[in-house]
Amino acid sequence: FVSVNSKMPTNKDGKEKKDYYAILGVSRTATPSEIKQAYHVLALKYHPDKNPGNAEAAELFKDVGEAKAVLCDPNRRHTYDTMGDGDIAESDRVDLESVPFTGKVLLSFLNKVGIAMPTAVNPRVLGEAQESNFQAITIKLDAAPLECTTEKQKATFFKLTVDDPAAHTGICVRVHSPSKSRFKLLSFQQGQLGQQEDSADAIPGTKPGTYACMYFSSFDNYRHDTSPATQTMMRAQGDEKDVPVVFKQLDTYLPANYTGLQPGEHLFAVFSDNYFLKAKYTIQARRCVPTVVPDIQEVEKKLWEKKNSLQEFESEYLKVREAFMKAEKKVEEETSEVTKLLKERDDLYLQYAHLKPVEKRDRESAGP
Repeated sequence: FVSVNSKMPTNKDGKEKKDYYAILGVSRTATPSEIKQAYHVLALKYHPDKNPGNAEAAELFKDVGEAKAVLCDPNRRHTYDTMGDGDIAESDRVDLESVPFTGKVLLSFLNKVGIAMPTAVNPRVLGEAQESNFQAITIKLDAAPLECTTEKQKATFFKLTVDDPAAHTGICVRVHSPSKSRFKLLSFQQGQLGQQEDSADAIPGTKPGTYACMYFSSFDNYRHDTSPATQTMMRAQGDEKDVPVVFKQLDTYLPANYTGLQPGEHLFAVFSDNYFLKAKYTIQARRCVPTVVPDIQEVEKKLWEKKNSLQEFESEYLKVREAFMKAEKKVEEETSEVTKLLKERDDLYLQYAHLKPVEKRDRESAGP
């Protein structure tokens, strides 16, 4: 296992973000069983009973427990993978099926005004996947988009067979809703939820609506979550500093958990996240274009470097801005004082020239 002291970059308050994957010594694509196995080994190693009076071991025992709790919960793990912050992952996502009608009306209104509450995949759907209690629709590589409808808070399952050439080139699974339905694209491994992508507004230059994509490739890549729920969580961090948008644009740009798919059959699902209506969408799986990979890697590397440099520059910017604001306030005060003194001087000369009645002045308050 790697060092359990591994940390992620600091957040806006300078607090270190814990890397739960490094704490447990597992990869970002680790299955729930691999995570639990790693936890049991480390929990036994750092258990207080085996390390009496050892404060460092007690803290490490706490860290591995915290990491296991987040990474073994599909919804909290998704939040953590998206935000890269364990504190945010502790917050619960809303299970819409348990929300009463009036609550859904309120949530729907908030969504329309730009406050999208983070929602959870219904536990019933996760249970169906684990128990294989579903009928899956077959989708074929490079076939035309398949039109589908899914009832609210339910899931439609799809199975995709991948051959050797496709596994080598990489695969993109894309869901698109022209009617702007809310949904989650899910992938499963041995009945366990692997990855999930929340629907987001379509990228400029593509068909309008909402979409979600998963890229399964053999190279390390990154994901940038721009879904409304993620943006709401970003605003809920309590960061009151008003800074240029560029400092926040890459906050959810993080290493992806995707790996290349092995040849064979794979399971996906689309979970309807609508409040009242069915989700209407198309789903399509296509082979990727491998010749573009070097360019993708180059741009993504630059973005990752830019993210890190912007974190440093933001601290510098805030210090300079604070100094500028103090200087600006000083300028306003000096301007007001000079304007007041010039007016006082003009009035005195008018009195001196018999152009204005002489006023009795308190010389102490008037200054030297």
